[in-house]
Amino acid sequence: MTDRIHNFSAGPAVLPEPVLRKAQEAIWNVAGSGIGIVEHSHRGKVFDRILDAQQTDSIIEVIREGAYYGMQTFDQALVALVREGLVREDDAKRISSSPHDFSLSLRGEVTRDAVRAEYAY
Repeated sequence: MTDRIHNFSAGPAVLPEPVLRKAQEAIWNVAGSGIGIVEHSHRGKVFDRILDAQQTDSIIEVIREGAYYGMQTFDQALVALVREGLVREDDAKRISSSPHDFSLSLRGEVTRDAVRAEYAY
């Protein structure tokens, strides 16, 4: 018998114990690096080893479609800042994740990513 309580309420579901154990281990020492995942740089080699690029793309798609929940991508935030006159267009385009898609979004046109997300299902 386990001492864990199951949450049957709306909201987060109960995670399987092996998933929790793996997360617990990664917080202390991810990928045998001797450093916890929350302490590693997102630009470091260890992070690159554990990051799945395909999963990252799907996360961006979820965020892009998550405006209802208050989420937005970096490029969506840049578009809003340019439209509000708080950031210059050329500066925003230069630092955007995809300058081409940024320009399309700023003009209100559909981007390649939006088309890909729409037909991903």
